[in-house]
Amino acid sequence: MKRVIRLSLLAAATAMLPACATLPGISMLDGSRQYDRTDYHLERVWVTEIDGSSSVDRNPVRVDPGDHTLMVQAHAVAGFHEPPVMTVKFHVEPCKTYYLAARRENRLSQQFELVTQEVEPLAGCTMPK
Repeated sequence: MKRVIRLSLLAAATAMLPACATLPGISMLDGSRQYDRTDYHLERVWVTEIDGSSSVDRNPVRVDPGDHTLMVQAHAVAGFHEPPVMTVKFHVEPCKTYYLAARRENRLSQQFELVTQEVEPLAGCTMPK
């Protein structure tokens, strides 16, 4: 029984590894990174759709290079039941990790803008030939 549980955990951990090693040129969109603690108006976001297709991944999300239309969602603020959703155009370069965040004017504002906090090269990713 313990062996089955260990094998299941190993299979689950292997499935969570980034697919960049097998998919050349893929990039990642990550809205779960701990946002800048000096800017209190930044919050985490989730990419819920890419080009009209629902995102299976929560964070980070795998995406092909090129121009995309993203639907992103932030937390609902106090007094609102539905989280705010925004659709934005976004250009993705190959083999990059984009750290995204929602910036609000203040803590009571439901409106937000999507900002890119940082862009890093994706480790182990190979450019397509």
